[in-house]
Amino acid sequence: MDILARDPARTRYEALAASLRRAIENGTYRKGRRLPSVRELKERHGVGTTTVLEALRLLEREGLVSARLRSGYVACAAAGAPPPPRPIAALQTRETQKNALIAAILTSSREPNVIPLGCAYPEPSFYPTHRLRLGMALLARRTPDIIARRSHTPGTPGLRREIARHMQQWGGELSPEEIIVTTGGRESLQLGLMLACKPGDSVLVESPCYFGLLQLIELLRLRVVEVPADPRDGIDVELVSKAIEKWPVRACVITSVASNPSGGTLPAAVKARLAATLRRRNVLLIEDYVYGDLAFAGSPPPCALALDPMLDAIICGSFNKTLAPGLRVGWVASKSHSQDLVRLKSRMSDASPLLIEQTIADFLESGRYARHLRALRAKLRENASRMVELVQRSFPAGTQIALPTGGYVSWVTLPRDVDAQQLYDRCYARRITTAPGTIFCSDQRFDNALRLNFGIRWTARLEGAVRTVGRLAQEMIERSTP
Repeated sequence: MDILARDPARTRYEALAASLRRAIENGTYRKGRRLPSVRELKERHGVGTTTVLEALRLLEREGLVSARLRSGYVACAAAGAPPPPRPIAALQTRETQKNALIAAILTSSREPNVIPLGCAYPEPSFYPTHRLRLGMALLARRTPDIIARRSHTPGTPGLRREIARHMQQWGGELSPEEIIVTTGGRESLQLGLMLACKPGDSVLVESPCYFGLLQLIELLRLRVVEVPADPRDGIDVELVSKAIEKWPVRACVITSVASNPSGGTLPAAVKARLAATLRRRNVLLIEDYVYGDLAFAGSPPPCALALDPMLDAIICGSFNKTLAPGLRVGWVASKSHSQDLVRLKSRMSDASPLLIEQTIADFLESGRYARHLRALRAKLRENASRMVELVQRSFPAGTQIALPTGGYVSWVTLPRDVDAQQLYDRCYARRITTAPGTIFCSDQRFDNALRLNFGIRWTARLEGAVRTVGRLAQEMIERSTP
């Protein structure tokens, strides 16, 4: 009798995954041993290609197998060892305490002659700085006093109009009056959290998530509930529902396109289910679209409001990641909370430089922004492919790297023997920085993971730095082996 037919409660791909899981755990496939090919598994169990691939992907998410270039799938777990723990929903609230480590990593990434694999910004040459300088100079020439003038909340009308036009490609049918210009993307998130929550309230986030969000939650004296988000499949909506039942969650924050640090994009079907769950439970969705313009697919997926117009939602965005971080211009938009957001913004920072806001508005209106994005996405997409291939070739057996869907960063999960924070220290001694996984959660669940930046001009020096990280990780494994 086919082993896949013994458990009718499971789908065929789950039954196949269970069979392979047992074979790995009992030592049939030892660590580094190649599994049967997709063709062999199809013939042996009488199933289709889709069934085999889904089973292998399930085991890959559990950390039991890894896809290796030109080698198929290999086992990652040692013989007789239990499978590595899969990140599970915290389903408890915690305060975040990672600020000292984050500050040290950010400071080291800015030092001279350091290869900043740990940051989440591209190098300056990727930005249209020359065009922006020309635009500012022309504005200053036409309006000599503009440098002394301020733009008051909610922002210059021209920029709000261009943002509203730009958001239409995401399905965000918002008017300029429903958009508030902010001082960068982090202020947008802060306004959303302040609108929804009071001290002591709980905020639901995807895990791993942007460390700046965890810092904001701590600053506002809120509590965090972390729910796992797979780079490919997105956040676990069932666990979101359970978390909302257990705690008084007031807001849910997701980075739905090219999430930092995982690089994954939330599938539209998952986003629709998440929106429906939040709407039923009266939880505000704060959708961070900071990397929306950097989706490798070109056209970003629709925002949650486009999928569920009745949803209570706020959309946050920024030009820091696409034009230049020094501009510090972002926005927050909402159909139902725009006036409350204006009042909050006025209490925080009422004025911003008119010259910068008008320069960005002109850049968008001229069509240069769209042309710049096409070139930037192509460059980043190529670098992402190179980074994935280089990590697969250079890092220890059992390493997994998520395929980025946009943005600048890739998420790497190393074998359990590697402590990513110790690896950071060893890399920094060689003038290379990484971002240890522990700064992207409130506990130590990702202590063997790290974030790598591929938004850097691809050179032999960069390739050498990535290989060095892999070599140091391998040395740590060898030292820990009896």
